Amino acid sequence: MHWVAPSEKDTATDTLEKRLWAAADQLYANSGLTSQHYGQLVLCHVFQRIAEVRFADQRAKLVASINGRGLNVRLPLPLDSTLPNRAQ
Repeated sequence: MHWVAPSEKDTATDTLEKRLWAAADQLYANSGLTSQHYGQLVLCHVFQRIAEVRFADQRAKLVASINGRGLNVRLPLPLDSTLPNRAQ
């Protein structure tokens, strides 16, 4: 597998990339962490996001499978939707 550069300039992707780098720079500057600890933190967040997306996909398939059998079972809400907002 090899990377192929896009033929057109994608401004939405560029904007998102700039915002992500700016947020990462701000987090690193204000964290007081070493680069090694900061890298571990970022990798943990990336892994968490990948796991969250895969879980949501499997959960949707499971719900469709159960409801397709005529059982009409509701699974509990995801954990993050039941927690109070502590960022206040």
